[in-house]
Amino acid sequence: MATLYFVCGKMAAGKSTHAKALAVQKHALLFVQDELLEMLYPGEIRVLADFERCSTRLRATLAPQIEALLRRGLDVVLDSPAKTLKQRAWFRELFEAARAAHELHWIDALCKHVLTQRFLLRSGCFGEGLGRGLHA
Repeated sequence: MATLYFVCGKMAAGKSTHAKALAVQKHALLFVQDELLEMLYPGEIRVLADFERCSTRLRATLAPQIEALLRRGLDVVLDSPAKTLKQRAWFRELFEAARAAHELHWIDALCKHVLTQRFLLRSGCFGEGLGRGLHA
């Protein structure tokens, strides 16, 4: 039986790093929402409403594909937000429709200071040379 893996945790807590490692460990297909959104809607996501509109369209497009992969016995890792009940409900719909197993991986957040540094480093808010030595 295939398994749908999804990751939950605060911003910059290491969810994407964990999802990538999990996909390698489980020999699973990895879907990274941020990368897909950037490829499909380059420069279009500027405010939260844009993100919600585009991510809703992406989920609707991916759902039948992910369900088909799971039904064929292929494990899938989703690097997509799972912090709200609505977001987790979508994951439930996927694994229930495919009759697949599922695992939620909770990433414990680090202290606020480290999370802030990771977020700023990742989003390019540090000037050149600043933030070196920080590991995101």
